[in-house]
Order: sequence, then structure tokens, then C-alpha cells
Amino acid sequence: MVEEKIKNKAKEIGFDLFGIASCEPSFYLDYFRKWIEEKRYGEMRYLADERRAYPLEVFPWAKSVVVLGVNYNPGEIPPPEGKVGRIARYAMVEDYHRVIKSMLKRLFEEIKSLVPGVHGKFFVDSSPFFEKELGMRAGLGWIGKNTLLINPRFGSYFFLGEIVLDYPLSPTPKEFKGCGDCDLCIQACPTGALSPYSLDPRKCIAYLTTVKKGKVEYPGNFLYGCDICQEVCPWNKGREKSKIFKPIEELINPGVEDIMKISFKDTVIRRSLLLRNLEVVRRNHGMVEGLL
Repeated sequence: MVEEKIKNKAKEIGFDLFGIASCEPSFYLDYFRKWIEEKRYGEMRYLADERRAYPLEVFPWAKSVVVLGVNYNPGEIPPPEGKVGRIARYAMVEDYHRVIKSMLKRLFEEIKSLVPGVHGKFFVDSSPFFEKELGMRAGLGWIGKNTLLINPRFGSYFFLGEIVLDYPLSPTPKEFKGCGDCDLCIQACPTGALSPYSLDPRKCIAYLTTVKKGKVEYPGNFLYGCDICQEVCPWNKGREKSKIFKPIEELINPGVEDIMKISFKDTVIRRSLLLRNLEVVRRNHGMVEGLL
């Protein structure tokens, strides 16, 4: 079967997760419309496009979507001690856009050799669809109460990429496990951004530190992104380390006085936002303002 051949090629290239989803409309449409009405997108207005719920409106030629995942778990991170800042795990590694885009391009070339004449497009973090839902429909996992896609083997520490094809492939069976009665992520969120299976990005530290412009205020010591809801998730305990993404040593719990010396080249970190966030973290540590 061509599906199995594509899966084997994906594994050879380095993808940890593989699945196939159909191009049916999203079943989160009602929730999405309410989400838009409440303006939960904050400054991310590009997310408030209802076409994202209808893959065939964006790509009328699409027949199937290959959904892929790459583990980025750096392993155990020492607990922060003293006046340090924290950087989310996804941001303390090499820029995943470039790495995964290269992997997707290689896989698409393999698909074209297996299916002559096939047409398609590939995406990493720029898909016009609900990629977590596509991942769920492709059997990569389930949507947890923290709204993240959770896989029983890798937890939620993995990047997603997609290849949209004009060739019909058989969808992968869905993975049903779920969060059960656990709500540790909701209890742990310091800003109340989470309710079961729902996120208000405007309150989320990850949004505040990586997207929102201007002045921000939030508790804690995250300089860029936030991992709190993932750190407390039982599905992320004891999972295997990434074979591709290695943490940049100086980005692990950096001292707040050392930030200016660190280069963020080849990472996803926007230096201007991180330096703004540094003042927030300094105040949260009880340090004087004016470092910049």
C-alpha cells in the first residue's frame, strides 16, 4: 500500500509521528465561531478566518492530508534556582521551521516518486487549517484539556507539519485515550487562561511573551513562551528525548543578568520581545528596573 510506503519514508527521514486525515470540514465550527465573537484571538487576527474550518475552500483540489510530528523533548530540565529566566522548550532548540520544512520537502519528493503526477503543498506552523484537529483526525493523539494535541508516546512535546495532496489516501484510525478526570493543567495555569478543552490566548503567558505587542504583565519567570500546562501533564512524564532537537545550553534557565550576552541566532526567539519580557521577570524577582 502506498500509505505504508509513505509512512516508512517518513520514518527514514526522521519523523516520529505519521498519520493521514481526510479533508472534511472541522467539527469545531460552532466553538470556533463563538471564539471569534469573543475576540479571543487577541492580536492574532489572522486566526479569525472561518475558511480555516473548511480545507476544501482553501484547496479545492485536496483529497488528503499527511500529518507528521517531530519530538522536541529535551529531556529533564533542572528546576530554576535563583534569579533566572525560563524559556519554553520549543524555543530553546534550533528554529524548527527551517528543520521541519526541509524534512517535509524531502518527504514530498519521495511521495512524488511513489505517486507520479501528484500535486501538493506542505506547511510547518503556517497551515491555514486547524492543525491540531488534523493531527487528532490523523490518529496522532487527542486534544487534551490544555487544548494541546497529546500523543501516548511523546506527550505534547512535538512539532507538527502537514502535506496536503490531491491524491486520496486512506485516513489513519483515530487514537482515543483522553485526560479522564485529570485537570492538573487547569489548576496549574497561573493566569486562568485554561478551562476544560478551552484556552483564552489573551491570558496565556505564551501569547503574552511571544505575540502581544507593547506593555505586558504576567506572573512567574518565563522570558519566552510557557510550559507550565505541559510540565504538570502526566502524559509528559518520562518520555524519550528528541533525536533531532537538542537544547541550546545557554538557553536553559539563563540568569537574568546574562541575557544581553546570549545570541538568539537560528532560534525562533524574537530578541526585542524577550528583552521587553526581561523587565517583567526582573520585577517579578524583586529586582530594580532599568537594566535596558
